[in-house]
Amino acid sequence: MIPARAIIPAVLFALAVASPGVAQPGSTAARLAQAVDAAGDQVRQATDELNALRDDVAARREPLAAELDALQSDVARLRRDADRLSRLRRQNDVEREAQRQDVQRMQEDFDFSYTLLQEYRRAFETRQEAPESIALRPQLEKIDRGLGRPVPTTDFLAAADALLRLAEAWNIEKLGGATHDGACLDPGGTSHEGRFAVLGPVAYFAAGSGIPAGLVVSRVGSIGPSLLPNQDAGSSDAIAALVQGGEQSVPLDPTGGDALRVAAGKGSFADHLVAGGFVMIPLLLIGLVAVLLTCWKVATLRRVNVPGSEVLDRIINHIQADRFDEAKAVVDQLRPPFRSVLSAGVEYHDVRKEHLEEIMHERAMAMIPILDRHLGMLAVLGGVAPLLGLLGTVTGMIETFELVTIFGTGDAKLLSGGISEALVTTETGLMIAVPVLLIHAYLARRVRGVISELEKAVVGFTNRLHRMERTGS
Repeated sequence: MIPARAIIPAVLFALAVASPGVAQPGSTAARLAQAVDAAGDQVRQATDELNALRDDVAARREPLAAELDALQSDVARLRRDADRLSRLRRQNDVEREAQRQDVQRMQEDFDFSYTLLQEYRRAFETRQEAPESIALRPQLEKIDRGLGRPVPTTDFLAAADALLRLAEAWNIEKLGGATHDGACLDPGGTSHEGRFAVLGPVAYFAAGSGIPAGLVVSRVGSIGPSLLPNQDAGSSDAIAALVQGGEQSVPLDPTGGDALRVAAGKGSFADHLVAGGFVMIPLLLIGLVAVLLTCWKVATLRRVNVPGSEVLDRIINHIQADRFDEAKAVVDQLRPPFRSVLSAGVEYHDVRKEHLEEIMHERAMAMIPILDRHLGMLAVLGGVAPLLGLLGTVTGMIETFELVTIFGTGDAKLLSGGISEALVTTETGLMIAVPVLLIHAYLARRVRGVISELEKAVVGFTNRLHRMERTGS
């Protein structure tokens, strides 16, 4: 819509252009008036139209504003719903991931349980004796059919429950002891019919006549049970009586005979020493000499008594009172090396302090070699013993490799036996050296303590004597 202020100048300009260059004044004014009236009419008409348009705009603005507010409210509500749905979706994603992890964890637990059941099923069969395996085979085959499908079905759960119940009943029977009939091989490989007595992992067998009888073990290369070889007759008779229902003292070896074989393979202490060879002779001599020296040295040092300050005071008091015999008597009651050192102090009490101290120190220095006597020998013995043991090991290994050169490495028992015998000397050498070196350290420290007390006695005696002389003067 064109405003009125723009229409009036346009109308006047049009009239001026339309007028001829020369006109009469009256007619010009009339036309101008007509033009003005026409323009006024147009202005009024335009104004009316403008007012009408404004009224129409105003009338339409209120509903549009209301509609805009409503739309804005709807947008805000939809945004809140969208945010809520987004949060719900994220929460559902988190819950779904947690459920997926729970399912995966439960699947892993089931796979682990399934593996354990399979391993337990195999171990359960390996722990059975041959007669027991035959008796339990129908139940185990039924269980195997259910365990063959690694999915948690009803058949699988029933098979797992049946296996655990069967194992529980079998273990209770094993722990409480059970007997059953069956066949067993003797050490020569002959099969005998008889009766088994089972107590936990230990099984005994006795033939129908009672002999052969013994501890049942698994022999390499044999699918059936076998008797442990080299059993003494007393044990066989006791086992036969036990299987028949009596009370007997029988060997118990839950390792399947390994412990009994190890015990039988161990020789006496004398056999152990003989296995070391000729080097064991000087080693035993070294040990004997070390024991004798240790006993003598310990007894010598135990007889040494350190005089206290009251003893020194008594000696000094006797000297000051010119009772030299009594002072010597007190000194004679002491044991070496203090008796020799203090007797020199009593004998030369009248010399100057420096001279007396030198005399007593000379006597003390003369006692040190006596106190240190044979300590060096103990140290040498403690150092030589492991070297001799190593020498025996080297000579034994040389002999072992000579046997390997002759017979080859096919016999592992020959090689291991030679090595074990060679190591006996090293073991013996270390058993001698360790205590000898410890005893030498103890005795050396004890000697140093006695020497220290001897020096303190020298200094204490000269100081007391000099101090009392000055006081008496």
